[in-house]
Amino acid sequence: MKKWICAVCAWLLCLLPAGCMRTGGGTVQPVTKGFTCQIAMQYRDLALKGQLSRQEDGRLLLTFSEPSSLCNVAIGCDGEKLTMELAGMSIAVDPEKVPHRALIACLQRAFSQKTASVRTGSEGLVVEAGDGGTACTLVCDLTTGLPRSLSMPEEELEAAFSDVHLLTPLDTGS
Repeated sequence: MKKWICAVCAWLLCLLPAGCMRTGGGTVQPVTKGFTCQIAMQYRDLALKGQLSRQEDGRLLLTFSEPSSLCNVAIGCDGEKLTMELAGMSIAVDPEKVPHRALIACLQRAFSQKTASVRTGSEGLVVEAGDGGTACTLVCDLTTGLPRSLSMPEEELEAAFSDVHLLTPLDTGS
């Protein structure tokens, strides 16, 4: 009986290192939920800056810091409802009224698309996806999977992410 227990323990110890590895044999997956960052973007003829957060449930929140006319204006989108916030006031907007090419809709689609292809490039982990005419290229860090840049040429959107980190339970209020 003692030998049998030792054999089972030895077998379990052999499985332990495999259980600690990353999924996919150590490959890094792109992070498209559960992060926050600073964003600098060019959207059509507008240069915009702000903070972008994407929660695990898919809710996207973009709070502008530049230009000054949009400073502290926040736009939230969870795919079903859209809100605009300023100075503690929030206005619900019908998502059907938001044009397909609106900035928040572009960002939400970019982080919600099914991955068409993932490859490793000199710039990082490159994720290329599309949804019937809207191509999207998201470049993520090779070691963390956190987003670094986004390009949606058809939407005239180019974005660079900085100070990117995963959301913690303190960030999400959980």
